Amino acid sequence: MPSPAKLPKPENDEREHMLDAACGLTSIEAENAFALSVVESGRLGSGIVAREKASEVKKGGLLEICPLAASLDGHWRPGGAEGMAGATA
Repeated sequence: MPSPAKLPKPENDEREHMLDAACGLTSIEAENAFALSVVESGRLGSGIVAREKASEVKKGGLLEICPLAASLDGHWRPGGAEGMAGATA
């Protein structure tokens, strides 16, 4: 039987970000997102888990995911780059 892969433990902040990203997913969806993260990047990462969560939400059709973009003043604003056009500090 092959030995399990040795993955580095996520740092404290990254662990919290992964748990936040997986919040609301079923255990199977979260497991699949974590596995995809390992396959795509070789490590556990919150970005891929969040992407998969957004994909699951989009499939449901009841909610819409709006990207956030950092403004020049360091605050996060909804709507990606388009949302920044009318933003003032």
